[in-house]
Amino acid sequence: MGSNTNTSRHAKKNDAAQFVQLSLTSEPHRNQQLFSDYYLNAILPTQEEWLRLKDEAKLVLENLQRLFQNYTPSDKEAQVEEDFIKPVLRRLGHTFEVQPSLETPDGTKTPDYVLYRDQVTLVANKKKKLNETLLEGRALAVGDAKYWDRPLDVSLKRAGGDPFTNKNPSYQIAFYMQHSGLDWGILTNGRLWRLYHKDTAHKLDRFYEVNLPELLQSNEVNRFLYFYVFFRRQAFDPGNLSIDTIREASVDYARGVSNSLKAQVFEALRHVAQGFLDYQPNRLQPNAKTLKHIYNNSLILLYRLLFILYAESRDLLPIHESPGYGQYYSLDHIKKGIQQNLQMGIRLSSNAATLWGQLKALFKIIEKGDSDLNVTTFNGGLFNPERHPFLEDYTVGDFHLQRAIDQLARVEGKFVDYRDLAERHLGTIYEGLLEFHLEVLEKPEDGWTIDLKNEKGERKVTGSYYTPDYIVKYMVEETLGPVLRQAVNSATSEQEKIQAILNVKALDPAMGSGHFPVEVVDYIARFLVQHIEQTLSETGGESELAFWRRRVAQSCVYGVDLNPLAVDLAQLSLWLATVAKGRPLSFLDHHLRCGNALLFAHLAELKINATNAKKNGKKAKTILSSADVAQPMLFDEESLRQVMTSAVDKMLMIEVSPAQTIKEVKEQEEAYKEIRQKLTDKYSRLANLVTAVSFGVAVDQAFWKPLSDYATGRTPIAPPQFEEWLQAATQIADTQHFFHWELEFPEVFFNQYGQHKGTDAGFDVVIGNPPYVRQEELGPFKPYFAKKYPETYDGVADLYVYFYQQGLHLTCAGGVCPTS
Repeated sequence: MGSNTNTSRHAKKNDAAQFVQLSLTSEPHRNQQLFSDYYLNAILPTQEEWLRLKDEAKLVLENLQRLFQNYTPSDKEAQVEEDFIKPVLRRLGHTFEVQPSLETPDGTKTPDYVLYRDQVTLVANKKKKLNETLLEGRALAVGDAKYWDRPLDVSLKRAGGDPFTNKNPSYQIAFYMQHSGLDWGILTNGRLWRLYHKDTAHKLDRFYEVNLPELLQSNEVNRFLYFYVFFRRQAFDPGNLSIDTIREASVDYARGVSNSLKAQVFEALRHVAQGFLDYQPNRLQPNAKTLKHIYNNSLILLYRLLFILYAESRDLLPIHESPGYGQYYSLDHIKKGIQQNLQMGIRLSSNAATLWGQLKALFKIIEKGDSDLNVTTFNGGLFNPERHPFLEDYTVGDFHLQRAIDQLARVEGKFVDYRDLAERHLGTIYEGLLEFHLEVLEKPEDGWTIDLKNEKGERKVTGSYYTPDYIVKYMVEETLGPVLRQAVNSATSEQEKIQAILNVKALDPAMGSGHFPVEVVDYIARFLVQHIEQTLSETGGESELAFWRRRVAQSCVYGVDLNPLAVDLAQLSLWLATVAKGRPLSFLDHHLRCGNALLFAHLAELKINATNAKKNGKKAKTILSSADVAQPMLFDEESLRQVMTSAVDKMLMIEVSPAQTIKEVKEQEEAYKEIRQKLTDKYSRLANLVTAVSFGVAVDQAFWKPLSDYATGRTPIAPPQFEEWLQAATQIADTQHFFHWELEFPEVFFNQYGQHKGTDAGFDVVIGNPPYVRQEELGPFKPYFAKKYPETYDGVADLYVYFYQQGLHLTCAGGVCPTS
């Protein structure tokens, strides 16, 4: 906004001093997934139109250098605009109106600029209250300017004036773009100049940015072109160097890389698995059990490599600022050495482990951190050797490992720039691998003794059904939007708003690679940016969006999946979406769990003769509350209440912790471990037994109470039959992945006094894409479904129907359960 206030001048300077600008010494731009970095850096500079612009750009460069030499930066917005920003726009050839009136649902707003096609179109709209209709076909972009070095990703907190001027500038420009209907937006604080596009501006962190003074001071026309080409007047006209064309070409390039990478990741997994078997010191035999271990851990290894490729591409690991890391230990260094070996035709041994040793050293650096190399501890569990002992005990030989890494690192001979690939798309690429398993080939082929096959025995990478991005976005907006607005309606302070928003609980009961959870995190974080003003000191020096994403990920988002590798992949997707430089990975174990969302026992069902309970002559409800049946509990209710009170307290402690340090993350881990020991592990044996009755475990009803006492540890000694029943139930539970909702997510169903929440129990939103499995394949589960869902069971329902019904049961009063 065009405000001329100089309130809190010293606070502004302090904020600006804290805000660390990205050094552009390696690249003349900071591209945040608006374009393809590879396209910008490798393809664009080779185009004839680009090369022909050098002479023209040199004249503008010299002109702007003279302007900047005579300019004195100011913390007064109006002065910055008048003395620097407007002259720059004019030298770029723009025709613009200053502070026009724009109609919005929140009243009339005044962006600093609307850039028009020419003087004729500007005059046609002069002194009119603008809207999409008036701007369509006439205007090119909307622009907003801030005082010199004003941070562009956090709010200000100051008294007086229009509160909208305090908001996050990235949110402001997205707001202007949305209600002007214009494709492009320009945001600048004099030093930094950003481009936003209408399709991604709402995300707030998708933009193209240059540091103009740095480009002017470099006096290199090749670098200056990355400003001139993108911000000049002709950039908005059709042509090979228009920003529309560059963006479309970038999208096409990234899509092509993504499609190629999908097939190559498949081959990389096969190489890793074969490498485990071929490395003779492992002494691994290709039986079914061993192949499953190899497959699972091969995927974990690929997850690790994906995280490192992503983190290094975005300088989250110090590939440039630490020569020791970048030139000796990094995956970037390893992949370049592999490229040279393959180009020179050097064959490595299947029984040597030099590359494996390099990877193990790298994994340890990332897991523990290394102050000498300037590597912060990421932790999170992905690189934890205790979680993945197979990767500590066994080795992938050099021959296959180098090919696996190369499959992930290069497409058509060129290194993949992982900055160009969105987090959800990376998750989708890897999710396709979850359909497969390893099989021994009847006849070895070209050194291969195993292959990857799906359940139909096919090798083809068919992929699961993935809900398109635009549908995911629409569903999340339409379901979460009303819930969040309702949550803040009665809040009277900023802290109450924060608490109300972070108390919203959203569940995906079949999350796969985390497509919906990632979108939920983004949406709620943006909602917080819109409604809460956070300064740099409050966010620890990072953008508001990055700060809120991590808080939302550990407070609001819940996910369940039958496949433990899918849970790991969903965690990875959320880590990629929330990872920040200098911050540990968020603790997510407490909300992302492995289990079958449909197979469970409610605590109120764990009553003597509960399996035969009826109410008013009707069949029992699917989910019972403690008031629904009169029978006594199979266990001590007061003991459960006490344990539940402690569990809820600790879960809330995990959620409210900002987890800015590794110490805080470790505290979260310890708190959750205690919850598992005192609540989940103690009562799950009994819940498993009650559920397993539908899967053939025959328990004598007369023994339920003493059996319960033994299962929950109240009675240490019992007849051998009790242990047989419990072991049989545990085996079925492990195979079928029973998931007892109240034990897994106690804070969703119980309050801090250990009391059931009644109609307030459950999630505010249950959203996702349930699996589609025909009823003919559900035979083993039908006795359970008939007992669990007696009011709707008809014997021919698709699995999707049960998921939808379960979603309705899991929502709290007033909760929302849409479905794709």
